[in-house]
Amino acid sequence: MSGHLYSFRMAPTSISAAKDLLRVIAPSDASLEIVRATVSQEDSETSSQVAAVIERTSTTGVGTAVTAEPLAATLTSTSFTGSAVGNLSTRASSTSAGPPMVIDEGFNMVNGWFYLPVPEERISIAASSGFVLRLDATPAVAAIVRAQVVVRVL
Repeated sequence: MSGHLYSFRMAPTSISAAKDLLRVIAPSDASLEIVRATVSQEDSETSSQVAAVIERTSTTGVGTAVTAEPLAATLTSTSFTGSAVGNLSTRASSTSAGPPMVIDEGFNMVNGWFYLPVPEERISIAASSGFVLRLDATPAVAAIVRAQVVVRVL
């Protein structure tokens, strides 16, 4: 399959509330395909049922966020010309064209969440549009959470 792969990661961060973990905006001249997404935690043994959401968005959340630098999956990849941030302090506020919430799956924080769709079920994001990976429920206890998405630029 053609297109360059890029990985975006949210560094391990203490999370005690529902929030946008990563937001990726496609370049203005290319669309994206979500190849994989994960949410995991590394320090809690407390069982806590939460939800992972992938939602299309055309606006950014307000507040603070940390830039999520793209990691090219191959040595021949060009620079990623979109943008990405992690650990957003507020939720993205509006959605782009198309169904906004694409994935909404419950999982237990102890086990983590892994999204690896078959090629026919991969989510497409239009040029200049974006998506967020959100923890959509408050964990029972604060936990050190990490998140990652891998996208293909089409």
